[in-house]
Amino acid sequence: MKKLLFIALTLFSATCFCQSTKTSPDGGGIPPCPDGFCPSVVFSMDMLNLHKPRTGCSSGLGICLKFSVSLNCNPCVGKSYIKGDKVNVWMKSNGQVAELHLPVNVKFEKGFEKVDFSNFEIEDKSLSFTFESGVTKVVKGGLYPVSQLGDEFVVNLNFY
Repeated sequence: MKKLLFIALTLFSATCFCQSTKTSPDGGGIPPCPDGFCPSVVFSMDMLNLHKPRTGCSSGLGICLKFSVSLNCNPCVGKSYIKGDKVNVWMKSNGQVAELHLPVNVKFEKGFEKVDFSNFEIEDKSLSFTFESGVTKVVKGGLYPVSQLGDEFVVNLNFY
């Protein structure tokens, strides 16, 4: 369950940096960014519990999920970190692989004391990337080796 929550938090708290697109081609809501900055979309999971939404997320059995989205410009070089109870991760792709960056300090967070950080598992077809050309690539599920680069864990995810 803790791994599932971590994956959910990772996906919803991720800041994805577009390394090549500086502005939205159709002005579709992504702000134009100055040189050295890239448009980013930040998904924040505000709440996830097992109560019914119609009860104000306070009783019953169901899934109550609330999240927020913000569009802004961030430096093109990403940085993962932990701030309070939120984990900021970032990803980039060259079209062949998706590179996921997680903060090394996550291993000291509650619930991860006994987790093996040598492998990262992702469910099949649970993550996809749509590139500037309009091509969408889906990440292959499975176990991926984790390497460490400075104060970040790095996972290279393969596409179909």
